[in-house]
Amino acid sequence: MRLLATISGQSKAEAFVAYLLTQQISTHVEPGSPDDQWEVWIRDENRLDEARQELESYLVNPGDTKYNDAVRQAQLIVQEKRKYRQEAARNVKSGRSVFRGGPAGMGSVPPITLALIVIAAIVSLITNFMNPMKGNSFGILVQEEMQFVSTRDFLTSNKDPAASLKKGEIWRVFTPIFPHGHTLHLLFNVLAIIQLGQIVERMEGTLRFALIVLITAVISSLLQGLLPEKLFGYPFFGGLSGVVFGIFGFLLMKSNLRPEIGIRLSQTSVIIMLGWMVAGFTGMMGPIANMAHLGGFLAGVLLAYWDAQQATASGRK
Repeated sequence: MRLLATISGQSKAEAFVAYLLTQQISTHVEPGSPDDQWEVWIRDENRLDEARQELESYLVNPGDTKYNDAVRQAQLIVQEKRKYRQEAARNVKSGRSVFRGGPAGMGSVPPITLALIVIAAIVSLITNFMNPMKGNSFGILVQEEMQFVSTRDFLTSNKDPAASLKKGEIWRVFTPIFPHGHTLHLLFNVLAIIQLGQIVERMEGTLRFALIVLITAVISSLLQGLLPEKLFGYPFFGGLSGVVFGIFGFLLMKSNLRPEIGIRLSQTSVIIMLGWMVAGFTGMMGPIANMAHLGGFLAGVLLAYWDAQQATASGRK
């Protein structure tokens, strides 16, 4: 934000900034001194030169009727923006409202989001967080059947990560999202899926959301499971993180491509999510399924882009 000018007289300052608003130049006005001086600040510094040109025109002829007419036009613009924000607010949930059930009409956690949380918690507990005890035969079975490749197939195939898939066990491209390595791993993913998942599920509907989860889970698992270790791949992984980043990528891209839906992610949330993903590749975070994170994120972004293209072509909102 940059200071453009100091104008004498409140009515004159209001007329000038109203005109700037009709030119879609956003300003901030505040009193500069006790003798009715008003400072006009430009919010978007990229429009500063344009605003200076408008200021020169104003100073040449401040009594031009276009400035007085602009006051009425600006009032209409402000009313329209206020109405838009009110409509958009109905579609936006804060983190606090998520855990309180949200405002009227939001209800409880929707079915697919809830199912992901419940299944992940149950599987993680049964498998003792991917480390079942020797006497826990059921936990060992669940762990073996849900991981990307069974330990036996991996060892007997000269460490081929696709060994179980080649036998037709295609469920393994999806099921690794459920077991988690430790309590905090599960907790962080559950919190993230509650925050992001229920927003997208309500926005897209249960069936479309289920497809988003399936596609992001499959792509993230294939990248993580099949790539060699030198490219950050490893077949023995688990967790909802790939799906979380997929939903995040979908929401981030769709909210930017179609701002009229009234959904937005805070800048802080975006920085934290992208920062966490990048930090994983540095090795500072310990063993992390980095390619699952990246694969899920890219899948979500591409799905949102495809969705926006389809919406434009069909006229769907």
